[in-house]
Amino acid sequence: MTYKIAFLTYDWNNEVIFHFINGTKRFLELHKDVTVDFVDGFGSYEEYDVDNSGAFQIFNLPYIEEYDAVIIHGNRVWKKEQRQLISQRVVSQNKPCISINYDLPGCTMVGSDNYDALYKITNYLIEDKKCPSFAFVKGLATSKEAIERMNGFLDCCKEHNISDVKVYDGGWEEEYGHRAALKMIKENEFKRAIVCANDDIAFGVLRELQKIDKKVPEDIYLTGFDNLKVSFYSEPRITSVDRNYEGMAFMALDCAYNRCIGHKINKKIYCPSVIVHGTSTDNMNREMEVKDLKEQGLWTDRYLRYYYHVYDYLTHHLSGCETLYEMMDELERMCDNFNLNDIYLVFNGMFFENFEELGKVRHYGDNMYLMAMGRRDKNCDNRHVYEVYSRRFLLPDKYVKENTLTRIYPLRIEDNAIGYILMRGYGHYNQYNLLVAALRQIENTIENIRQKLTARRLNDELSNLYVTDQLSGLYNRFGLEKYGRACYENLLDRVGYCHICFIDIDDMKTINDFYGHESGDDAIVTVANMIERITSKSDDFAMRYGGDEFVIISENNIKDRLMTLWKEVSKKSRDYVLDVSIGEMVVYKEDKYNLQRAIDCADDLMYSVKKKKKMK
Repeated sequence: MTYKIAFLTYDWNNEVIFHFINGTKRFLELHKDVTVDFVDGFGSYEEYDVDNSGAFQIFNLPYIEEYDAVIIHGNRVWKKEQRQLISQRVVSQNKPCISINYDLPGCTMVGSDNYDALYKITNYLIEDKKCPSFAFVKGLATSKEAIERMNGFLDCCKEHNISDVKVYDGGWEEEYGHRAALKMIKENEFKRAIVCANDDIAFGVLRELQKIDKKVPEDIYLTGFDNLKVSFYSEPRITSVDRNYEGMAFMALDCAYNRCIGHKINKKIYCPSVIVHGTSTDNMNREMEVKDLKEQGLWTDRYLRYYYHVYDYLTHHLSGCETLYEMMDELERMCDNFNLNDIYLVFNGMFFENFEELGKVRHYGDNMYLMAMGRRDKNCDNRHVYEVYSRRFLLPDKYVKENTLTRIYPLRIEDNAIGYILMRGYGHYNQYNLLVAALRQIENTIENIRQKLTARRLNDELSNLYVTDQLSGLYNRFGLEKYGRACYENLLDRVGYCHICFIDIDDMKTINDFYGHESGDDAIVTVANMIERITSKSDDFAMRYGGDEFVIISENNIKDRLMTLWKEVSKKSRDYVLDVSIGEMVVYKEDKYNLQRAIDCADDLMYSVKKKKKMK
């Protein structure tokens, strides 16, 4: 039996996701009976407190019924209430649900012991570095993790009878480190150690201290939390706490797996954190640190080169795409060039079916459209659709593989759920957020194509309004110049002759004066409808020539068909008498009549018919 696990994350930090993926890879290598669908919403702290219901729709895509267990990793952007709705669905089906770093009712929590980690790093500074005084820069005030870290710090100081302690307000971003340091400088109050709630805050403090020549660690010890790249690349390297995200993902999967096979597990499991010593507190081997930095710099350069290669390719080949078919074809060529053979682009049916008249498509519809894939299967239709299938499945059965990591990333434009990208395998570009940038370019290209098609359709509609008479629906004088002349000349060249028919409504002034202009309009519409019934839109040209006058250009005889139809139309009961006079002229190529002369001749014939009527 193969166990399917959904791993849902909406995390702003690409480094964390990179470690999660590595932990998942390690787990799958040891468990051949497990398949993981890794759904990443590409979160951003910039979206905090914004109505982001469209952004979170990706988590409503996987059918919980199709999975044996679900792992949920969230943050303050993906609000607890939203995560809890998913966990409740999982728990209600008696399936294991694991929550990473945050408590959710009915779930096993796997995460870091924030309190213990800050206690240990503070204890190290007190016992090993003999620090007598401390400053602490807090994380976000509403964050449970931030509160736990602060409490671990304060309790450690209290237990060691350290009273020279000052706490500064903060947030998770670097600017809060700047603010705290500037306050220290303004008050000229510096403690021997500054403990920060995360690495970004610590880096902000470090930059301000360096501006006033305060040396770290000689004058002040400095620590962070999370062991992210900013702490690694800082000079001096910032001592931090490694939360072991790779181990955390492995542990979460292991908990889910053990629950699937019937084993009992604890309700709360902590992944051991480790203090990573840097030169911001210790005299480290500088040569080894430089060696590590050089190696990291080398690989960063390689990955960025790879990304820019992909970016240039995307920019060059996608910018000229006019249709979705062209775009999907180019994307598949890109997959060939960059060895992304196991990649699939899927459109939300609601989006695809309303592509040119898109309103708000915040939800995924019942059907999915497989639009592109790295396999370059040529069995797509003329819209580049390979298969339409139920939303219940992320991919059609024939493309599903067992014991794999499938990564699912949303495609969206603002709140509109376009669809998603599925990828199998692993890649170092995740840790540099290069994948996010590439997918954003794909989203922009899709939107550009949609806007081009919409603009083209609107221009066509405006053009039709420009050349069409609004009352009758037939062409007007502008239409005569744009389409009528071409029809006339084409007929003369192709068949050697052309029928010009001129129709005029009899006694139009009497209808308007005695029965009102509404009756006059009714007369015009009645005749126009009659003309439409006996003309072909593709081969004939019909227009409202003037107030109550109409012209038809055709290869075929028009007058006789009009008179036959008129016998039917004239039987309808009206308040007024409706009759028409018709003149038809056959023009031959050798006559060398221009269009206006041909129309004038047909007009003269019509006038003769009208004159005979009046003489009766």
